[in-house]
Amino acid sequence: MCTMSKASATPSWRPVATAMPPKAPLRPKQATKNTQNNNPVPGLLNIPESMSIALHTCLWIADSDRTFRPSAKISKDLGFSYNHFAKIVQRLVHAGLLETERGPRGGIRLAREPKAISLLEIYNAAGGEPLRPHRCLLDPKVCQGRACALGHLIEKENDRLHQKMKETTLAGLARSFDRSKFRRALPPRVAGEPTLASRDARSRGGQPGSIHHYSKAQ
Repeated sequence: MCTMSKASATPSWRPVATAMPPKAPLRPKQATKNTQNNNPVPGLLNIPESMSIALHTCLWIADSDRTFRPSAKISKDLGFSYNHFAKIVQRLVHAGLLETERGPRGGIRLAREPKAISLLEIYNAAGGEPLRPHRCLLDPKVCQGRACALGHLIEKENDRLHQKMKETTLAGLARSFDRSKFRRALPPRVAGEPTLASRDARSRGGQPGSIHHYSKAQ
């Protein structure tokens, strides 16, 4: 009977460790086109989206002759999310700037004349941050603003902006608004509508082609 020694029973081969090919370095994710375009431009003054919705909505219906405009159509024409738009409208209603009406002929309209509504009222109603915040860009725990290098400058510019928004009315903004550029940015079906022409401009007989008058033939 053939026997195998203990030494010969042990296999003579050994597993050889093979080198794995190096992994390709991970590449950072490329930002999509929408992400690049939607990123806000950094700056000291950033208008919140709520203020943009509130202001454009009030401008959009400033020439409605006290008629109610459908909320869904306004949000669609201006490109706003209806859910977000509806929340801002409720804030403006609670602040006494807008009125609402239900039904087929319902919608929203200004609660007061455009000349009686200031931009500061719209800003505050939309939930904007106070225009007189901490006087320094640093955290209050770091700098109290009493001897801040930028404190006086920031306070001065905030005061100027506060006063400007307080003095500027919705009617005044509508008169100085370049509607021709705004119309070119809108869809064709909206661009033909004679929107945002102020009442006082019509009473002065605004000429076609000016910022106070639009005709469907344009």
